[in-house]
Amino acid sequence: MVLKNILAIILLLITLLIISCSRKTLSIFFDGVPPTFDSTSIANNNIVDFPSNKVVSEVDGNSHNDPIIFHHPFVEKECAACHDQSSMGKLTAEQPDLCYLCHEDFNDQFENLHAALEFSVCTDCHNPHKSQNDYLLKEEIPSACFMCHDDFTVMSHVHAPATESCSNCHNPHGSDQGYLLTMEEEGFCLNCHEEFTAGNGSLHAPVEMNMCSECHSPHASEYNGLVKEEGQALCYICHEDFTSMYKNLHAPVEGGMCLDCHSPHKSEQARLLNMEEKELCFMCHDSEEPTWLEMHDGLEDMSCSECHNPHGSNDSGLLK
Repeated sequence: MVLKNILAIILLLITLLIISCSRKTLSIFFDGVPPTFDSTSIANNNIVDFPSNKVVSEVDGNSHNDPIIFHHPFVEKECAACHDQSSMGKLTAEQPDLCYLCHEDFNDQFENLHAALEFSVCTDCHNPHKSQNDYLLKEEIPSACFMCHDDFTVMSHVHAPATESCSNCHNPHGSDQGYLLTMEEEGFCLNCHEEFTAGNGSLHAPVEMNMCSECHSPHASEYNGLVKEEGQALCYICHEDFTSMYKNLHAPVEGGMCLDCHSPHKSEQARLLNMEEKELCFMCHDSEEPTWLEMHDGLEDMSCSECHNPHGSNDSGLLK
């Protein structure tokens, strides 16, 4: 009898100890201890409605005073909405079907789905309970994207919108456009770069055909202007390589300085010249040089290209 009383007292003391223990102490011995949550910490019940039509709460609850965003079921302690309480918290359904019980089904919205959504799970990008980042992301954008995609910010020149947020151009879940663009690819770049088509003048064929990405990388490049290749190598992707056509090359062509004479996007001059032809030639050639005056006497009204090939020739003087 005495032994039974001693055991009863020990059990009572253990019970009282467990009840008085902190969550930290309990979590050492037991799995599944729920996190502490102080409902009074919700600042003025500040509820934010994001485009997904799901509610989150912003709470000042960290040392940096950054808002913590809580998933609505987590705030309401509706754990059973996602977890099977009879099996140590196992999800009640597979992702993303579980998420689609509350969130919109992106399969019904878009022709093209983000691979992360089509072949993976929502929690690869989103924290299911709380986050310091908008939309419960595990990392801020673009860091969240770089968990899978190459970090192009290490390159020498980065497209300004890409340094701010990938979602400036891409829908993170899906799109009816290629590359998950937020609008049609045709004319997409001109939403910001309208100066290349505004006004009068001739357009470079890729600009006219909305093929900006033929010459430019949309994210980053090691070259100025975000071009894919440096100098004349870029132009020779489409244009003939004059270096293999002629014995004598015009100096700017030989030096890969196409843009010294031509505009890559638009010009009011023929052949996309940067200025009127003769004025352009005299930027380098001396129109007052005596020998030139003697050789060209009476030809003042003719254009230079009537006699000379501006790129190269097999004859001296670049004569045609």
